[in-house]
Amino acid sequence: MTTAAKSKKKSPRFKEVMPVSEARREFSTILKGFTDQTQSEPVYIGAHRKAEAVLIPVSIWEYMLDLIDDIAIAKIVEERKDGPFIKMTLEELAKEVGLEWPLKE
Repeated sequence: MTTAAKSKKKSPRFKEVMPVSEARREFSTILKGFTDQTQSEPVYIGAHRKAEAVLIPVSIWEYMLDLIDDIAIAKIVEERKDGPFIKMTLEELAKEVGLEWPLKE
């Protein structure tokens, strides 16, 4: 973690931290809640009321990964928006990447 991240004092986003012993004991129940969608909120796990890990449903994890991909793509688009650009036909592009044109099904 960077020094800047450590120095920022933000109020936690979570209300409760589940002790590790309880998380271990309730792990199957937590996963079942994610599976049957009765539990969709992240579960913060830690010791001494300090979160050390977060358990989240796969759907949230995959959504977060999609957002990270979108941000990365937006950054690339922003960097490339002013060019340089190369003008070519679809035929020329296909030839350059080793495809036959027109494409055959």
